[in-house]
Amino acid sequence: MNEKIKKTLLNVFYMVTTYLFLVNINYIFLKIIDVKNSFSIIQTISFSLPIIYLLIKNKNDSIQKNIAIIAIYTIVLIGFPFLATKRYDISQDGNVYHKPAIGFIKEGWNPLYETVEEFQDKIDSPIKINKKINTKYWINHYPKANWVIAANFYQMTGNIESGKAFLTIFMFLTFIICYINLNKFLNIPESLILSVLAVLNPITLSQINTHYVDGIMGMCFLIEILLLIDLENKNFKDRELWISICSIICIFVNIKFTGLLCSGVIAAVYYFYWCWRYRKDLNFIKKLTIKFSVIFFIAIFIIGSTSYVKNTITNKNPLYPLFGKGKIDIVTTMQPKSFTKKNKIEKVISTIFAKTENVTYGSGNVHQKSIFKVTEDEIDTLMLPDTRIGAFGPLFTIIMIISILLLSIEFFRYKKDKKYIILPIITLAISMILIGEVWWHRYIPQLYYLPISALAICLYNGKQNKNNALKLITLINLIVIVININYFITANSKLNEMSIKINEDLKQLQTHYSTLKLTNPDTVGYLYNLKDNNIKYVLKENINGKFVYVYSWRIMMEVEQWKIT
Repeated sequence: MNEKIKKTLLNVFYMVTTYLFLVNINYIFLKIIDVKNSFSIIQTISFSLPIIYLLIKNKNDSIQKNIAIIAIYTIVLIGFPFLATKRYDISQDGNVYHKPAIGFIKEGWNPLYETVEEFQDKIDSPIKINKKINTKYWINHYPKANWVIAANFYQMTGNIESGKAFLTIFMFLTFIICYINLNKFLNIPESLILSVLAVLNPITLSQINTHYVDGIMGMCFLIEILLLIDLENKNFKDRELWISICSIICIFVNIKFTGLLCSGVIAAVYYFYWCWRYRKDLNFIKKLTIKFSVIFFIAIFIIGSTSYVKNTITNKNPLYPLFGKGKIDIVTTMQPKSFTKKNKIEKVISTIFAKTENVTYGSGNVHQKSIFKVTEDEIDTLMLPDTRIGAFGPLFTIIMIISILLLSIEFFRYKKDKKYIILPIITLAISMILIGEVWWHRYIPQLYYLPISALAICLYNGKQNKNNALKLITLINLIVIVININYFITANSKLNEMSIKINEDLKQLQTHYSTLKLTNPDTVGYLYNLKDNNIKYVLKENINGKFVYVYSWRIMMEVEQWKIT
C-alpha cells in the first residue's frame, strides 16, 4: 500500500471522526434553542463541512484524488448505515433501552429540557416505555453520543437498525489508524494482518449485530492511544490530528460513563509524561494544558450536557444512576454466586481460566476448564453480546499466557523507545484497576489489545534478531488468535440466519394478517421494526387468542384471520 493510498485513508479518517463530532455538537446547539426536527439540518452541516474543508485544503491536488476521498467518505457514512438495516438487533439491552432512546431522539425528544416520560406524555406515539421499570433511568441519564449519531442515521434511512453502523464505522476507523501506525515499522502483509486482528476484537464481534457499545469503547481506547503517540511523533503541531483527538475523546466520553474514566486515564498518562519530558519548556506545557482542558470541557460540559451536567443538576451526581444517592446496582445480581466472597484479582484470574458461559447469580459457579478444550456450548454462547464469563473466547486463556510470556521476553529486546510499550500498558492497568467489575469482559474490551501488541513487538524484534524459537511461538499465538476469532465468526453466521428469518417474517406480516396483537411491551425497541415496515399492531397485557405466534425476536403475538404456513 503506497503513500498516496495511506494519505487518502488518513484524510477519510480525519473527515469521518470530524463528522461524528459535528453531529453531536450540532445536535446540542440546536437543542439548546429547541429546534424541532433538526436532523436534516444536522446531517447537511455535519456531512458537508469536512468535504468543504478537504476541498480548500487540497485545492492544489488532483480532482481524481479528492473524488476518491469523498467517495470513500460517502460510502462509510451513507453506505454503512443502509447496509446495517439488513441485520436485526435481537438483544435484550438493544430493545429495552438502546433502540427506544434512538427512536425518541429521532422523533424530537429534547433531553436537555425534558425527561423521556415528559416527552412521551406530550406526543401521540404508539411506542412508549413502561414507566414502572428501570428503562427510563438508562435513557434519561446515560451518555447519548451513540444514540444521537444512530438517530441521525435513522432519520436518513427510515430504519432504526441503521444505528448499528456506528460500530462498523469504528471498525473502519480502527483499521485505518492501526495500519498507518503499524506500517511505520512492519511490512505491508504484517501490518494488514495485525490491523484486521485489531478490528476483530471478540467483544466487537459478539456485538456487531446489536446497538451495544462495549466493542466501540475498546476501539476508542486503542484509537486515542495511537493518536496521542502520533501527536508526539508530529511534534504536537498537526491541526487535523488535534481535531481528530478532540472528536474521539468527545465520543469516547459520551457513549458510556466508563468512557470518561478510560479516556481521562489515557490523556492523563500521556499528559503527565509529556509534562515530565518537556518540563523545561513551560510554554509548551501551558499550551498542552489549555488544549486538553478545552477538549474535556467540550466533551463533558457541552456534548455531555444531556448526561453529566444534567445529572449533576437533577441528582447531584454526574454519574447517576450508577453512583451516588439512589444508585441502581446493575452488576451484583449479574455476577456468579461464587464471586460474592472473592476480591477483584481472584475474579479476574478465575474468569481468564474459566469456561465460556453466561453464568449469572442464580446459575451458580464459574467452571474451570482445560485451556486446550473447546466445547459446542461455548461456541453457541458467543452469539450473546454480553456473555458474563470467558467473553474473549474459549482459547483466550492460552492466548494470554503466551502473550504475557512473549511480551516479557521481547520487552528487553525492543530497540525502539520503550515508552511505546510502557505507557499503553500503564493506561491499560490503571483503567482495569479503576473499572469496577472487570470479571465481566465486555467492560474491559481493551484487554484484547495486549495480545495484539505482543504480536506487533515480536514481529518487529524478529527482523532484528533471528531467534527461531520465539518466531515459532509467535506464529503459534497468531494461529490460536485466528482460530479463536473464527469461533465468533461462526456464531455470527447463525445470527445472520436469524436476521434473514426476521426479514421474511416482516414481509409476511406486511401482507398476510388482519389484526396483529402483541404483548411483552417492556422491550419496546422491537416495535420500531414493525413501525418502520408499516405493520400496524395493538398492545395487550395478555394474549389468549386461538392462534399464538412466538415471533423470531421473542415477542408473543396474537394474529387473527391468519396462520403461518
